[in-house]
Amino acid sequence: MIAVAPDKTIYDINLKNEKIIFFSYKKFLKDICRGKNCFICGLPPEIDNFNNEHVFPDWLLKRFTLSSSKINLPSSGTTIYGGYTLKCCKECNKKMGEMIEKPISKILKDYNSVSNYVKKSGGRSIYLWLALIFIKIHLKDREYKAVKGKNRGTIISKAYDWNDMHHIHCLARSFYTKCKISNNVFGSMLILPAKVNKQFPESFDFCSNLRGNGIMLRMNNVCIIAIFNDSGYANSIFYNQIKKIDSDLSPIQLREIFSRLIHINLALKKRPEYYTKLQKGKINIIAKIPQNNCFIKNYKPTVGDLMHYYCGSIVGGVKKDEILDNIKRGTYTFLFNEKGTFIN
Repeated sequence: MIAVAPDKTIYDINLKNEKIIFFSYKKFLKDICRGKNCFICGLPPEIDNFNNEHVFPDWLLKRFTLSSSKINLPSSGTTIYGGYTLKCCKECNKKMGEMIEKPISKILKDYNSVSNYVKKSGGRSIYLWLALIFIKIHLKDREYKAVKGKNRGTIISKAYDWNDMHHIHCLARSFYTKCKISNNVFGSMLILPAKVNKQFPESFDFCSNLRGNGIMLRMNNVCIIAIFNDSGYANSIFYNQIKKIDSDLSPIQLREIFSRLIHINLALKKRPEYYTKLQKGKINIIAKIPQNNCFIKNYKPTVGDLMHYYCGSIVGGVKKDEILDNIKRGTYTFLFNEKGTFIN
């Protein structure tokens, strides 16, 4: 039996249990963003057994020997990947391992494995896996305080607008709710070949942007970038540049692409709108796509601002200061030369 609560939360009720198949925004904010309930099923810790769910899955930490490596936090502090965990109920933790992480770990072996899978089966499962990681990253921010700046000492998630995260939460829970997701709900996603050699020995890299609703994961010779609230606009706008890429990309080139996709998404004047509808006893996530979209002029942060943030830390060489100045001005690219040819 399906029941809709006064706050619009939708429950699937049977003789054995009561399952939340849609969190209203009000309940999402109260129980998940500001509460301590399991972010998948919604049960509070006092009535169910909780344990630690790794923000980045355990198989990924083991494959790239990351458990003792440091991760930079939005609070400007650091922690280690092995301790970067989120509380959830044991049952949901087990389900995520069996239904998501186990099959994904078999797909994400290398670039050929991922690209062949996407050609054969589509990229939905990878996209939804990234949505799950994204929501975990930013729910984890409820535990960290800013260590510098005007908000020093304040929990960093208090400044968050959780509206877009509500949509991503619905995507991340789709394995649990069994909802139907319309094709135009899925946002931009790129599967890119990454360089791994003596010059670029690091096998793992990660970037996330809350406002831009985007994530980048580089794992050995494959990099995946996803945007969760653009319904594919960034991909379509950046398509002509992607076509010029004819070789593997360096870490800084991948971060530039991430920066540019984030800027495209942020600068969209009209945003896609996402809804969850109950139809014939089933929930469906649908999208309303604006027509004749355009960009906000002189949008800030600029591409230069974003590139400076994501690429600046890995710029080197004797011309580092000059390059950083040109990046900030928006006049520098690591992707193409003066003739518009990809820089291999």
